[in-house]
Amino acid sequence: MSATVNWVSNLIVAESFLSVAQGAGTGPTFLIIAGIVVLAFLFVFVFVPETKGLTFDEVEILWKDRAWGKNPHTQSLLQS
Repeated sequence: MSATVNWVSNLIVAESFLSVAQGAGTGPTFLIIAGIVVLAFLFVFVFVPETKGLTFDEVEILWKDRAWGKNPHTQSLLQS
């Protein structure tokens, strides 16, 4: 999934860069891209849970918790 998102993001940048640079100028174009990067970083920081040291099964429980509601077992995974 991450590889697909990476390829699609790359396609969007590659297809739109020259048009935006021609219309807005090179400097503003890079500022627009920098703004998008900051928004993406904030999204990941807020919505993507830390999974370091967790097994795939524990990560699955975390994502199910986010999709279907609170699970008491999930809280113990985050605290250990």
